[in-house]
Amino acid sequence: MGDFIDAMRLIALEKDEARRDTGQQKNIQHDCKTTMQAVKPPCNVSFTRFESTRPLSKTFSLVDGRIKKQPTAPMTKGTAMRETMSFDLFADALAKADSKTAFGYGVCCDLLYSNPVNIVVSGKENPGQGVISRSKKYFTYEKCPGVLMIDHDPNDYGSTYTPEELLAALVEVHPQIEHAAFIVRGSVSNGVHLKDEAPLASGKGFHIYFPVVDASLIPDYGALLVDRLWLAGYGFIALGASGSLLERSCIDSAVFSPERIDYVGPPVIGECGLTYTAPKILRSEGVALDLRSLPPLTKDEANRVTELKVNAKTNRTDEALTRRDEWATNKVMELVNVGSSPESARATIDAILRGGCQDLQGDFPLEFAHCKDVVTVADVLTDPMAYDGKSLADPIEGARYASGKTTAKFWWNNGKPCVNSFAHGINKRYFLKDFKDFDDITEIVGNLNP
Repeated sequence: MGDFIDAMRLIALEKDEARRDTGQQKNIQHDCKTTMQAVKPPCNVSFTRFESTRPLSKTFSLVDGRIKKQPTAPMTKGTAMRETMSFDLFADALAKADSKTAFGYGVCCDLLYSNPVNIVVSGKENPGQGVISRSKKYFTYEKCPGVLMIDHDPNDYGSTYTPEELLAALVEVHPQIEHAAFIVRGSVSNGVHLKDEAPLASGKGFHIYFPVVDASLIPDYGALLVDRLWLAGYGFIALGASGSLLERSCIDSAVFSPERIDYVGPPVIGECGLTYTAPKILRSEGVALDLRSLPPLTKDEANRVTELKVNAKTNRTDEALTRRDEWATNKVMELVNVGSSPESARATIDAILRGGCQDLQGDFPLEFAHCKDVVTVADVLTDPMAYDGKSLADPIEGARYASGKTTAKFWWNNGKPCVNSFAHGINKRYFLKDFKDFDDITEIVGNLNP
């Protein structure tokens, strides 16, 4: 552990020297001995432990000699219990979680509901009986000590960082992080390997956990931290399947929402020949992080962030248009293959691609997790209750997206049928309609608050 800490601080020192040489020194102290002597044990932290009635972790099997991964399952039924413990015990809880367990860093009010509470899907709640959904309506960050999770996953459009490198980047934009306690845990997926082979090297994807003084500040802090990372050169633009331009940085900005869950349990190994080696959990002593210590952007800094994002998107415009054309061509072919005329298929795709329009027409294909074959919007509208609450792939990204056929859900929605998707960490709704005339299509805002 000492080597890990020293490596992180060495990177921070090197960056410190570079800023001094360029006249950008920010008066950050990097005296390791002073830092380690000044730390105090952080206070107890509160978080939520979710227990599902079925496994939540990814499932791995061996198919034709290759490791095949099935995405995580959605949390649709189970319990949620508010836990309060020391940060050291939190690290132990991470290590002891099973495949039906997930953690959440928002909490529900224990004064309003029993502990634990029962969890059901949205629309089935009965709060008076202690039955709620995992949504922003019931989960929030309270003004008490809690856990801040930082998530780093490799991205084809950005750089991949080791834990040491990411910690150094975080210290660069928020110097007080250097004095904070933290836990680093590698991705559980990296621990799945053939029995006669070693697991993947660490650093391909990992979480960093910090104890924080006031968890209610996490959403605003997360947005500010991402902006400051953009200012420091850690932001980039990724492309969605349809060529959409996605603002990204070296950390995932979606995890700061209070209803989000952290799949902390070990994977499900569904085939002999595979084994699992749990990722190492690395700990560093320190203080609880005061999120108020990260200063807000000045007006000039905010303008600079906007400028950086606009320029980054401009630089990817040609690539995005090519991706969009390829996606549109493939989707038109899919619609034709399920019986749509080429003209109707083209009109359907053009309507979806038009700004803000998220209506899905009768022949548009949908990939449900419980269906072997692709079904169309028309099929779903013919028997909507057979699909109500069922998981499916994001209509735009498809089943190849990271969460596969569990990224979205279909809801009858009291006669306003829609698909609610969380692809790319954004809550987006697609409305299912059986248009007879595309002149009737109206634009609907796709990005909605959960």
